[in-house]
Amino acid sequence: TNENGEKVKGDIVIYTILAKNGPEHYTYDPADKSAGNEMHVRDFTFDSDTGEIRYILPRACRIRLRAGLKESVLLKTIFDWQAQEAGEHKFIWDGKDESGNFALLKHPQLNLNLSAYTLPDNCIIINNGSRSIPRESGLLSRESDKVNKENKYFHFPHNQIDCHEPEFAVSFPEAKNNADNLSILQGKVPVRVEISPKDKAYIINKRFEAMFFVDGIFLFEEEAGSSPLTFYWDTANLNQGEHLFSVNIMSYDDHVGTKTQKVMIEDKK
Repeated sequence: TNENGEKVKGDIVIYTILAKNGPEHYTYDPADKSAGNEMHVRDFTFDSDTGEIRYILPRACRIRLRAGLKESVLLKTIFDWQAQEAGEHKFIWDGKDESGNFALLKHPQLNLNLSAYTLPDNCIIINNGSRSIPRESGLLSRESDKVNKENKYFHFPHNQIDCHEPEFAVSFPEAKNNADNLSILQGKVPVRVEISPKDKAYIINKRFEAMFFVDGIFLFEEEAGSSPLTFYWDTANLNQGEHLFSVNIMSYDDHVGTKTQKVMIEDKK
């Protein structure tokens, strides 16, 4: 809690100890040396039968764990720079992507990627906390505020309020839906992609590209991203029936949002 007895916001709290001995003043703050270093996790394992993922963090870190297909689409960010304590971590992943449409546990092209950088020695991790900390809260919204950023992991200097995968919406403006609420697509159809209002200014300022996939196979790339963005998709060469349409929004500072929708392809009449 803070000095008013209120529960603090955020997923970490950084503290500094100030001591006085007469005219002498002392400060304890090791954050400038301990934070922001890239950390390689130990003993990373994945059990495709149970979905259990294990790894060891030598130190408290922020981690990002992504799941996708090798050299193809990103389908889920399992941990998005989550603060975790040092030690062994294990959890069960159901193998589903963000949409729940891809079953990835046994997929031959499954790719799991885990990145980590160290948190300050003088931080307290708050379970189930949120990283979106307004500066007026009195907490540090960046654990890097007082740190020399040279030779640090490149995500570490990012403002923690903005350092996350972007959210966006995908729609088919001219499509009708069937009884299962799937968009019915015929021939050449417009696809509309729009960045969430809370992420739009940041992601456009950093610049981004949009990548489109069908059933995990690359379809098209728009390097000069804008929001809203309209892409015309020719579905004529696809078999009739259900397909999975995926979009990755990739910012130039290494954030990737993902969205997958199941659609129904029909012959154009």
